[in-house]
Amino acid sequence: MAVDAIERDRAIIIGDQTGVGKGRQAAGVIRYALQQGKTPIFITQKPNLFTDMYDDLVDIGVEGFKPLIMNQANGFVSKGDDKLFDLSARSRRLMLERTAIDGKLPDGYNGLFLTYSQISSDKNGDKLNVLNRLAGNAILVMDESHTASGGDSKLGKAFQGLVTDAKGVVYLSATYAKRPDNMLL
Repeated sequence: MAVDAIERDRAIIIGDQTGVGKGRQAAGVIRYALQQGKTPIFITQKPNLFTDMYDDLVDIGVEGFKPLIMNQANGFVSKGDDKLFDLSARSRRLMLERTAIDGKLPDGYNGLFLTYSQISSDKNGDKLNVLNRLAGNAILVMDESHTASGGDSKLGKAFQGLVTDAKGVVYLSATYAKRPDNMLL
């Protein structure tokens, strides 16, 4: 259903409860984005969820996926206790600056992972600029999407623009309709 929604220029909300498989569905959407030549952008609440998403991608057979991690923490640990995608702060900064200029990920990278806090704490708008430059060819997979809601918040306004420009959007949240202002996103 998510792929069908994306192909019809619509979005979808996956509102299943915890433990039902939202992560596997998100991994399937990321796989679809890769197959279509789109840039998958995975946004979540906590960096430790990068590991869960990466492991879901491996479990469904995605090979060669290498996300650029926007967060400052260097990489993450996979199921096999291997540290993955570990970059120095300087390398990460340079790659993100180049992405903001070129509007495409650096060579060898085919996705972007970040937490919502990267945008809410983005004082200069540099990180939001990266997302804006990628959005035209991106499929956004927004885990815990209620985090980005709220029409008057900086984060809410940033994502209202991004979802309009993206090629596809999948919202993942068991509490997406908890408050009326969540529905603006």
